[in-house]
Amino acid sequence: MARLRIAAAILDAAKEWKQKCLFDSGSLFAEERLWTREYFKELQTYFVERPDEGSDSFDDKLRRQLEPASPETRRLWAEMTWVYYLIVSSVTRIKKLDRVRTVWERSGAPLPEEHRALGDILDGGVVNPGMAYFGHQ
Repeated sequence: MARLRIAAAILDAAKEWKQKCLFDSGSLFAEERLWTREYFKELQTYFVERPDEGSDSFDDKLRRQLEPASPETRRLWAEMTWVYYLIVSSVTRIKKLDRVRTVWERSGAPLPEEHRALGDILDGGVVNPGMAYFGHQ
């Protein structure tokens, strides 16, 4: 029964994200527009078109790739990271929150600490996607 409760909570959080971000181009964590064509184009330019094939960690390579990107694009990536980890059960809440916070705060803005999408919802998950999910981010 607990598994069904966490699944329902995850679906509710995803529904809120879908409305605010995908339909309204807004932000899940702030009062701004992040999920826009402009910021996705920056991700295309700085992340997709500039792959870092080095042996550093994903986080180090991502930091270098997004250095020239706007603060909004970095915050968009942080919100994309939240979506990426939302369903995952094999990563702790602390690790999920750390990954989101790290990228968000590289934009120069503090991550809102009390946001419900950063709370208990990150404690669970419904899948353990395996090594490929994490190795091929």
